[in-house]
Order: sequence, then structure tokens, then C-alpha cells
Amino acid sequence: MRRIVHSKRLLARLLAGGVILVGAGLAAGQSVTNEVPEELRYVLAPVAGGATTSGTGSFSFQPWVAQGAQPVFRVLRTNGVEVGQQLFWAAPGESAQVLFDCSSGDTIFHVVEGTAASASGPAWAAPAGLQLETRAYRDGPVQSGQAIKQLCEGAAPVQGRSLVPNVFLGVNPHAPTEDFISIFRGNLAIPKPGKYTFTVVSDGPSALFIDGQHVVAWPGRHPVRGPGRHGKFQAAVELAGGHHWLEYYNVAQGLAYTVVLGWQPPGQTEFAVVPPAAFPQPAPFQVVRAEYAASQKLAPRFAWELTRHLSAWGHYLVFVKLHALCDAAAYRWTMDDGSVLQGRTVTNLFLTPGLRTVQLTATRAGEQAETRQTIDVHPLWRQLDETDQDYWGQCRPWLVSRDFTNAACADLLSMLRLTSKMDDHALAKGIAAIGLNRLAEWGASEADVAMELGNYFQTIEVRDYGSARRAYEDAIRTCGTNRPVQTAAQVALVASLLPVSNDLAKVQELLSAIDAAALATDDRRWQRICEGDLFFALGQPELAAGRYREAGTRAPPDPQNRVGAALARLAKLETARDYIRRNEFNAAERVVANLRQDEPLQRMDAEVGLILLDACLGRNDFTRAYYLSRRLYQNCEPGSHLPTLLYKLAEAAFRMKEKAEATAALQRLHQEFPYSEAAARAREKWGAPAPLKTGK
Repeated sequence: MRRIVHSKRLLARLLAGGVILVGAGLAAGQSVTNEVPEELRYVLAPVAGGATTSGTGSFSFQPWVAQGAQPVFRVLRTNGVEVGQQLFWAAPGESAQVLFDCSSGDTIFHVVEGTAASASGPAWAAPAGLQLETRAYRDGPVQSGQAIKQLCEGAAPVQGRSLVPNVFLGVNPHAPTEDFISIFRGNLAIPKPGKYTFTVVSDGPSALFIDGQHVVAWPGRHPVRGPGRHGKFQAAVELAGGHHWLEYYNVAQGLAYTVVLGWQPPGQTEFAVVPPAAFPQPAPFQVVRAEYAASQKLAPRFAWELTRHLSAWGHYLVFVKLHALCDAAAYRWTMDDGSVLQGRTVTNLFLTPGLRTVQLTATRAGEQAETRQTIDVHPLWRQLDETDQDYWGQCRPWLVSRDFTNAACADLLSMLRLTSKMDDHALAKGIAAIGLNRLAEWGASEADVAMELGNYFQTIEVRDYGSARRAYEDAIRTCGTNRPVQTAAQVALVASLLPVSNDLAKVQELLSAIDAAALATDDRRWQRICEGDLFFALGQPELAAGRYREAGTRAPPDPQNRVGAALARLAKLETARDYIRRNEFNAAERVVANLRQDEPLQRMDAEVGLILLDACLGRNDFTRAYYLSRRLYQNCEPGSHLPTLLYKLAEAAFRMKEKAEATAALQRLHQEFPYSEAAARAREKWGAPAPLKTGK
């Protein structure tokens, strides 16, 4: 027996070209009814190459109804005769999905929005169109076909409905492909009477019903493997020629999802996937324009479509194509993310999913009209590849051209997180600065956002100490009664001040104000480290060492492997030096910073400190280099590192315009260590200083 499913990878590839959905994205805004003096109508035309003989048409309709209201409309022939129609999906901000009777053979139809009282079209049941409905996952018994059906029909809420060509699917088109229910319903066209054998192949329990009668099931929870994927679960049924109502139920648990319906028609000896030709397909139509029936008045309406998305680390950027349905000379689009676009058809990159507001202003011959609509922006769930290899190369040009000054708060925060994760700090710094200036707009979450901004400004790649201080002070001021946030911000503020400030009395005051009992474990450890840094800055190394020991190491030391730990430390230091030699200063600091956090006593080590000094000087972080060199020198015991520390202190002091201190450091260097390599380098760079004056 030939395999029905060779692999889920093959299924996904076939799916990419095989699943047909009826548009996306719509609905909520101004109410327009047929009670207005001039009737607004939408013109429907067939999609090129989409003709069928089923007598059923399908289209996506984006009605202008009040937020949350059920759309009411009529579908008319050009002679005004109303035809049967079936609305099979509508949700706020999304497209309404519609089937309608096009058996008259007309190529143009009109859609007119109305009221509940005006909805009096002829009774009609769509003979074509296989509908897929997905629902939220529900647990329960799945040991028989009837149990599977009962479980699926009792699941809620409905995630969405759309048209598919056949039962051959590997992705949920309405929500993430994980833990959900899928139900296929539609007419199956049997060309000639006879015995038809069906098989179900799926991830998870599935069951097939025809004309309400159970045919076959693959019960229990299972993946697609073993004999089941080759047609083990099969049953034959005698069917008359014509249409038969088909229902296929599946319960998908986890990330895996495959549903396939196979058959052996009379005369065939092997199973094959039931083809789209066995399901009557509706003819696809599309709304091509909006117009008033009785005048040339502007009808500012538009349609939209989610075209693709890109994702990284849980951040979704969604491309939405918008098209004005009215004829005008100029079109201006204003998005709630601050973007302003021009043109009849535009594409906007929305930076976060959600209900987004779009305003269209159309102008023609001195007349101007505008409309506003809420659209549901979400990932294009049927898209197989969430992230392209050139993900950031595609996103960055859109973001560089974007003015974030008035962007939505959620967009700002999302883009800060994404750009920082991509190490694109040229973009991230500007976004963070805007966020800092707009902290008050975050409302109840201001303190949390301020903390996040402060932590970003403190990162090795940024080191904007002033902005970090401002953010932490805002978090302390706005946290209210949230003591954990307040104390965390206080510790973070102290940690941001210590490396770049000599106002040690202020630091001591801030440390004393912290309620240690309200600190989380990690913050309590950081408090101890900050206290050690303060004593180190005050020139009290014994007290500093005591605080560092109290803070403890991140991982308990192994007394049986001291040699290995020492070798690991040396390897880390050599790695950091190698980064310095390659001018990769941020990478060098990251190695040293991790070592100093893992083992706080390393913060007193001159060898470790010199590497950190080189990293700070290399990336022009002169303020930190200046204070670090002063503190290392004043706490350094006599030994081989003193000449180098004097040289680094002179270099940092010169950079900070502290010429007197720099000169004094050079004088000490040449007097106390005249034959050192550091003295030779100093003479080469700055010349020989005047000798120190000695008092008598």
C-alpha cells in the first residue's frame, strides 16, 4: 500500500501551495446602513482564473459596523434582485467570510450593508465550500468516533473559520498551531455510486462522519506513525452518486498537527488523498470598489490583508496591505502607530499585534472625506516560515525610516526589546531615549517600564549612566507601595552610580535607605556587592572583602577542584585579553563582568581590573575608567601591577581633563618605577614629566 503521508515536512511543503483562504483582516468602526439617503454599495467581481461551475461564490467582506456588532448585508444582482448568502465567519477587526448564490451566471454583484430589518434574502444553503473551523483545545475521552465528535463540538471558543480545498493540512490558519480542535464540514461530490473506502491519517484522535453516520476513526492520543499512517484505520461505505455531507474531527495536542483524508474509489487498489475536485469549490470573488448608487460622492472605504509576518524571540512584526476602494486623487493613511502613508495601495509594518486603528483620508476635486476603522493585526498563522534568514535585513529599513516620537507605548517597548536583542543599538538607543521621555504615559506600569529602561541603559553595549540614573529614580518615585520594585530600583540606582561618581556620601545615603527585608534574593546579593564596592572606593579593602564574602559566589566553590577553578579563571582572563587585542571591547568586558559577578572578590583583583580598564578606555568610557583606575591604585598592594595602574590612571585623568592628577601619576611612575615598561611607554606617549618636588 502506498504511503499517504511521507513526512510532515512534505505535507507542510504541499500545504504552502494548497491551502486557499478567503482573505484576512477587518471590522469595527462607523455604522453605515441602507437608511442613509444615498445608498453605499460595494462592487463584487470574480477573481481572475477562479471560475467554477458550482453556482456558489465566496468573498471576504469588511463591513463598516459598530464595534462588536454582527454585520448585516444583502448581496444583489445588478438588476437589484437579492440572492441567497451565508455569512460563515465574522469577528471584530476581521474580515467577514461569505458564500453566496452566483448560479445566475452574473459576473458583477453588489453588496449593500443594512439593518437587521432589511435582511430578508431568500433561504439558501451553500452547495459548495469545504469549511475548516478551529476551536480552543479541550481535554476529554477520545476512544471512539462518537466521543471524538462530542469532544470537538463541545470545545470553545471558536478561533476562526475559512475555506480549504480538501482535508490535507499541517497548520492552524486561525491561531498558533498548538493544542486546538479542527472540524471540517462540507459537501463531498461522489461522481458515481459504489463502495468507497476511507482512511483517516492524523496527529491526535480523528473521526470521519458522512451524512451524519460514523464511518471511521483513529481513536486515542497518538502521533502520525506506524500502520496508521499507511491506512490502517479504514472503512468502506456504500454511497450514491451526488453530494454527501462530510464532517471530519481532529483533536491536536502539542505542536504536531497533520490531518489527511484518504480514499479508494471503486476500481482503485491504492489509497490517495481525497482531491479538491471531490469537494465542490466556490468561485472566488473580491470587492473591487465602494460607491454611492445615486451620486458621485466620495465613499471612503478600504480593504486590508495580512500579507506576512516576521518573528524573533516572541516578537511579531506584521505586514498589512491596505487598499482604498474609492476613486480619488489623493489618499492619506494615518496609523495608530504614528505612521503616515500616501497612495491608493500601501503596506504598513505593524510593530505589535492587536486591534489597531487606521484612518483613511481621500481627496478629489476639492472634496475630502475620511473614515476610521479598527483592524485585527496578528501573525499570519498559515505562514509556514516565521523567520527568514535575512529577517533583520528585511525589517531594519522599515524601522530606520520610522519616526518613533509618537509611536504607541506598546510599540516602543516591543521595539526596544527586539532591537536590543538584535544588538542593533544604533536603533535601540534612540527608541529607549523616546521611551524615557514618555514614561508618564505608561500609567500603572510606569515603574516597571522605568526599571526596564534603566537596565537597558546600564548594559555593556550602552553604558548611558545619566539616563540609567534618571530611569531608576523614576521607578523609585512611581512604584507606590510596591516595595520589591522600589528596593530593586534603589539597588540598581546605587549600582549605576558607584562606577562613575565620587559622591560617596550620597551613595552611602542611598544604600542606608534600602529596606533589606523587602529585597529579592538576587537583589540582596547585589546590595552586599554594592556595599563592598563602596568600601573599596573609600580605600577600605578589608571591609570591602568582608562584604564580597557575604555576597558569596554564584556557584558554590568546589574545594576538591581548586586547580581546575584557577585554570578556568586564567582561561577567562586570557580570552578577555584576546578580545582586547582584537578591539572587541564589549566582549572583553562581558567576560570580566561575569567573572566579577560570579566571584565578587575578583572586583579587588588588579589583574582583572586592568582588563576592565582596557575595555573602558578602548570604547571611550573615560568616566568609568578614571574612577576605576583611581580605586584600583589606592587599594593595590605593592607589586608588579603598580606601574601599569599609574600609567592607566594618567591616561584616564588626561581624558577627563584632570591634568594635575595625570601629571602627578606620571611623576610617581617615573620616580618609583623608572625602568618599567609602563614608564617607557609613558615617555614615548607624553614625554618625561617634571620631577616631583620634595619638601624640606
